[in-house]
Amino acid sequence: MVRLLSFLIPLMFLSVVSADVVLYENQKVQSIVIESGDGNQAPRRVEESIRNRLRTREGFPFSQITFDDDLKSLAQDFDWVEPKVEFVNNGLELTLIVWEKPIIRSISFKGNKCIKDSTLLGELDICTAVQFDRNAFMKAFRKLKTYYVKLGYFEVDVSYNINRDPSSNEVDLEICIREGRSGRIKQIFFSGFEGCEEEDILELMVTKEWNIVTGVFGNGGFYNEDMIAYDQYQVVNYLQNRGYADARVKLEVVPASRPNWINVCISTDRGERYRFGKVSFQGNCIYPDDVIEKLIQPEDGAIFSPEAVRDSIKNLQDAYGLKGHIEAVIDDDLNLHADEPVYDVHFTIEEGAPFRVGLIKIFGNTYTENRVILHETLLRPGELFNMLKLRYTEERLRNIGYFKRVNVYGVRVSQESCLGENYRDLHIEVEEGPTGNLGAFVGLSSSNDLFGGFNITEKNFRIEGLLPWSFKKYGWSGFKGAGEYAHFTATFGQKNNNYVLSWTKPYFMDSLWAVGIDLDRNANGALSKKYDVVSYGGSVFAKRPINAFVIAGLHYRLKNSVLHGRDKLDKKDPEFDQLKGTQGLVSAAGLSLSYNTTNHPLRPTDGVNSKVEAEVSGLGGERHFGSLAYLNSIYHPFGSKGYIRLKADFKFIQPFDKSEQPHIGNWSTIPQDDRFFLGGDYLVRGYRPFALGPKFKDRKDDAPKGGISLGFLSIEYDWQLFSRAELFLFSDAGSVSDHAWKLSQLYCSVGYGVKLYLLEGTPPLVLGMGYPLNAKNNGDVKRFFISLGAKF
Repeated sequence: MVRLLSFLIPLMFLSVVSADVVLYENQKVQSIVIESGDGNQAPRRVEESIRNRLRTREGFPFSQITFDDDLKSLAQDFDWVEPKVEFVNNGLELTLIVWEKPIIRSISFKGNKCIKDSTLLGELDICTAVQFDRNAFMKAFRKLKTYYVKLGYFEVDVSYNINRDPSSNEVDLEICIREGRSGRIKQIFFSGFEGCEEEDILELMVTKEWNIVTGVFGNGGFYNEDMIAYDQYQVVNYLQNRGYADARVKLEVVPASRPNWINVCISTDRGERYRFGKVSFQGNCIYPDDVIEKLIQPEDGAIFSPEAVRDSIKNLQDAYGLKGHIEAVIDDDLNLHADEPVYDVHFTIEEGAPFRVGLIKIFGNTYTENRVILHETLLRPGELFNMLKLRYTEERLRNIGYFKRVNVYGVRVSQESCLGENYRDLHIEVEEGPTGNLGAFVGLSSSNDLFGGFNITEKNFRIEGLLPWSFKKYGWSGFKGAGEYAHFTATFGQKNNNYVLSWTKPYFMDSLWAVGIDLDRNANGALSKKYDVVSYGGSVFAKRPINAFVIAGLHYRLKNSVLHGRDKLDKKDPEFDQLKGTQGLVSAAGLSLSYNTTNHPLRPTDGVNSKVEAEVSGLGGERHFGSLAYLNSIYHPFGSKGYIRLKADFKFIQPFDKSEQPHIGNWSTIPQDDRFFLGGDYLVRGYRPFALGPKFKDRKDDAPKGGISLGFLSIEYDWQLFSRAELFLFSDAGSVSDHAWKLSQLYCSVGYGVKLYLLEGTPPLVLGMGYPLNAKNNGDVKRFFISLGAKF
């Protein structure tokens, strides 16, 4: 009987509520009364504001949905809204009791000992003498607790009190804090592990010991419960894959000898070590047994590993997916021996039927053209449904950076389709993301001192949006969706000023060619104290991939260079006398071939990046020369956290013009900004920028004049300190001369430094020390070098 009543009472209550809603629906609204929460009539300004916002009106039928929307709207501007609905004179009287948002009179903190009030107030980001918004306060309050956890106070307890003064409609906010112990980790101990295991586990763990680098730059070294839970799973998984299937792991916090520090102790009860017994399979018809055996990782007698079983299933699914068997099912069955720690594993293969690609359907793109997405799609209608190509398609669509979410999958064809049962449609679901960027940057380098500027980038540009009819029809949205790349950068420095405008169209006319144009204006004042080399120009280019690693390119560039004196330029100055022939128009065309197998576009650690480029200047213009460049970078992992980079660059220029001053040489006909220089932040570090190579000997300051033959060799070892910091050691050697196809003295240096990746996708802050081994004079030496380019 009690159970029956407990069921009927809530049901009766819901029936009454439902009946009231039905009873009020479509009844005429006789009046709307607005009262203040203090029991008085609301102020006139408040009443008028509320009436203007209400969609529920006097004299019109009542709608519960509309009234609910009105209440939600009012709740955004008032601290509390209480509605009442009553029958009056065959109609409805609606009463809205509103409490205006109070003003924050004071904010105080109680119990905090390690963090100052001013710091907490800054994190809270709420001011006094403003309206109190409950939702905004709760977000700020949660942010404050997150701030404590971020600093390692894993025991922190934060609460609040809101003390309201009805007479003045003001509130006093009191935030109570019990900080507890600081979670700064002094040391991580292991119990029950071997030495090699400890090193492996420390690599896997997110939790790290605190030091000045991880604490300040890496935001690590603090205790975090979520991170500890993740690390515990990682350690268990590590032990299980080493055969300890029954392993148990405990991560405990123990006091450290130093106040406000803790130690983390990781202990394990690993149990017996298991092995694989008999490994068998059945159900394969397409692939012979020897092929299946190569795809299955476990071997008879090998150390038991759940990961090896999972990888075997993946290998088999990939193999069948290559042949269109996208619905192949691979099951594993583990059988434990009763008298020994041995698991037999048996794989059952259900190959299913092969499928072909039916229709390709795209969903979710609001402005990106379908053809832009199809260009990245490796599957084509009618071909075998290759699962590897499907995964690569999804990866390519993610990597182009147009979409926040990408999902590519196969579905059964519709019943209305004329295609048979052996077809599967390909569905591509995307969610558009931001593709434009407007940013400012500051920088510091050894060659340009302090510099700054701004850039505008659109990765999914449509150049047709510039046409008047397009803008009139589509507005600003007409500038996006064609998959083009547009970029403008303006850089202002103490020695260099540069403006660059570029546009690239991939898959030009639905081909594999990418075409583009670059326009730039550059003023270089770093070469001389007396003049700037100012150039105006641009280039058009076209590139086409030959295969997955090789790209061929063509380009044509047009540039005009002039010398601008900063003060009155002395025409008899020997430096100017040797440079006056470098001014003028350069019209050049060239081709290139690049080979790239690196594993990351910005931070490679493995692979080869090699490029050969040849160019001829003299297709019109005033300067005639040819050039050849062979550039190589080789990356190879070295150790668990490091890699070696080998760099070998060779550049040569062959002048075709004869110098008007034979005693100087043909190099004097080459424009100043086409010549080669060594020294600075990147080329033979430890020397001043442009300091190495030929100089104007008649000048007291030995100003650099550049060369037409360059060789540069470098070996560098980078070791990852944590995800955003790398330490490096290097040895550089370089030579530059003013003779064609001939290198002169080799300058060498060694050194070390650190790279800090402050923001994702931007160049790192590089700090280093270089030590020249054979500098001619102290004026050429600049041991400390720094470069920085970061958006904010």
